[in-house]
Amino acid sequence: SLAIVVPAMLSGASQAVLFNPIDRALYLRVIMRRNLFHIDNWANPFQGFANAGLHRMLSAGGYLCWQEVTIRALAGRTDNEVLERVSVGLIAGSIVGFSLNGLQLVKYRLWTEGSGGFLEVTKRLQREAGFRIFLRGTYVSILRDSVFGLTYEVLRGHRSKEDKAKKNYASNHFLRDTAAASVACWTSAPINYCRNIMYGVPPRSCPLGVVALLHNLFVESMQGGNTWIQRYTIMNSRLNLGWATLRVGVGVAVGQTLFEYYKTKYS
Repeated sequence: SLAIVVPAMLSGASQAVLFNPIDRALYLRVIMRRNLFHIDNWANPFQGFANAGLHRMLSAGGYLCWQEVTIRALAGRTDNEVLERVSVGLIAGSIVGFSLNGLQLVKYRLWTEGSGGFLEVTKRLQREAGFRIFLRGTYVSILRDSVFGLTYEVLRGHRSKEDKAKKNYASNHFLRDTAAASVACWTSAPINYCRNIMYGVPPRSCPLGVVALLHNLFVESMQGGNTWIQRYTIMNSRLNLGWATLRVGVGVAVGQTLFEYYKTKYS
């Protein structure tokens, strides 16, 4: 219903405006293999924003929609809270991962190529590799978003009306949502890395699979450093474990908080 869709989309749109420059810089850091604060990562911070903003609104808003729909559908059907949270995360995550993969691929190509609008890049991709290019990484997106959703929902726990009426509910659960999303970011980071690399491969080339990409990452980190700290540094620079974790943790918590606010405002 509109009571769910409107607050969810407003929350997603708010996140798009707030976090697009950071998301673009984090992606370019991985693909171009340079420091996060390299000036080129932050040049034209809203480049491709029309598509990126639409994707962020639909992905963040879509997840919140399916989260709420699934919670309501499962209400009273099981006494197992963990099973309920697992179901919510898997259903919401897999639907969003599958339905928005093509849009996300175009978003990342816009960020990488640095020229052209959404329609121009979409047509160029289709011309070079056919419509199959928009299916690239679909199974990885489903896997990544499912792992993220499952971890996030289980760790953040169930929120009853009694909980929401308690003093300091907003601040306490903002911190819990931030922590839950941060852990979810860590657990899904290797899969997210594989997806980013697949999106960055030239249209006519065939990207490596998840196992091969993770194997290459492991070999690179082991051979690139003499100590475990050096190896971790290499691994972290590829997986974005530090900055990406902070951005995702705060971003998801902000989105969840805004969703609850807009639900109350427009109910």
